[in-house]
Amino acid sequence: SDTLVETTCRWSDDQNYLLRQFVVKTADGREMSGVQRIGWDPIRKKLRSWTFDSEGGFFSGYWARTSDGWLITSEGVSADGEPVVASATYQLVSFDRIVWQYKTLIVGDSVTDSHAPVTMVKKSPVPALDVSAKSE
Repeated sequence: SDTLVETTCRWSDDQNYLLRQFVVKTADGREMSGVQRIGWDPIRKKLRSWTFDSEGGFFSGYWARTSDGWLITSEGVSADGEPVVASATYQLVSFDRIVWQYKTLIVGDSVTDSHAPVTMVKKSPVPALDVSAKSE
């Protein structure tokens, strides 16, 4: 309730990857951003993602389709050099609504079994039409 996450996603120029950018803003003024590249791993025959955050953390994960979305298992390292292993879900609620949630997050020796879900909603694009102009 005290955090806003804004994300954009688009195809790479060669159409081989989804490129996602995100910014996390908290009520106390902290901000963290990152980028993610999602594409097909031809060796493992799975979707794979690579994520890098502005604090220096980086992660690699594999995506598996579920009945209502995706399960992502990933591992990497935090900005502090701690190993990170996580599983998270993306539940597709509707065309414009996704619920994302860590199921397990292990940072160093600290284990958290579940985090509060984060609801993502699609923001409508700004209209290109100039409604202030009057037609004659």
